[in-house]
Amino acid sequence: MASALLGCQVKFSVDGPPQVIPANLTDEQVLELKAPDITKVSPMKELVDMMDKLEREFGYLEGDINWGGVHNVALDLRGQQLFLDYYDKPNLAVKLLDVVAQAELQMASFIRAKTGTTSLSTNRIVGSVDPSISLHSNCSVTMLSNEMYEEFLLRYDIYLADNLQPYGIHYCGNNMEHVLQGFAKIEKAQFFDVGWGSNVALCRQTLPDAFFSLRLSPVRLRTISVEEVQQDVEGLLRQAGPLQKAAVCCVNIDYGTPDENVAEIFRVVDEYR
Repeated sequence: MASALLGCQVKFSVDGPPQVIPANLTDEQVLELKAPDITKVSPMKELVDMMDKLEREFGYLEGDINWGGVHNVALDLRGQQLFLDYYDKPNLAVKLLDVVAQAELQMASFIRAKTGTTSLSTNRIVGSVDPSISLHSNCSVTMLSNEMYEEFLLRYDIYLADNLQPYGIHYCGNNMEHVLQGFAKIEKAQFFDVGWGSNVALCRQTLPDAFFSLRLSPVRLRTISVEEVQQDVEGLLRQAGPLQKAAVCCVNIDYGTPDENVAEIFRVVDEYR
């Protein structure tokens, strides 16, 4: 949604999810870019109209939309040139990131005012932990060093955390320890999606008070044995520290995944509960 608001085209298909087409903005277009009044720009304008109609008909609204992530959306807008900007045109990169952060704060704040939530669409576990958590998607941060994250992106996590309490970070990469020192500097972050393959024990050592949503790999889940599923889930839980501050999730489970593998996730979680 944020990418479309700021200029990306979105390709829709019958048999697949929407696909954002990178805008590959020029230097001049980045310099001219401004955060719009989101309620007056497509596709948010149409969504607001639909929300208003539903609220009039039913008297209330539930749910939200994924408001994206600052780096994710900036990458959609600028394309791979963004990585070069960090070295060659840092002021231009900051300008772009500033605009994206402003637009995302508008989106999340507007939706929260309407429904009370911002991030059930990002991770439904939020609804069981604290529905008011705002979960910022840092998917593409896995492509940055911790030093670059702290130089360019950390300020936006702090900015959003200050304005969208309670605040959490979605990190689906297999190496959250890669930017762990940066994440630890976001004092108001209370919730983390921890990507499969990350060093959960180190993450817990560094973030002792945060709630962890521990992600399994749907690709792996499709091909491994029940015994290996047990080992995977138990391995996460044993590293997670206080289990009152941990949950297990597996997003995008593919067709063909054995039912017994899915059932085993629930069995192990129930055992540890």
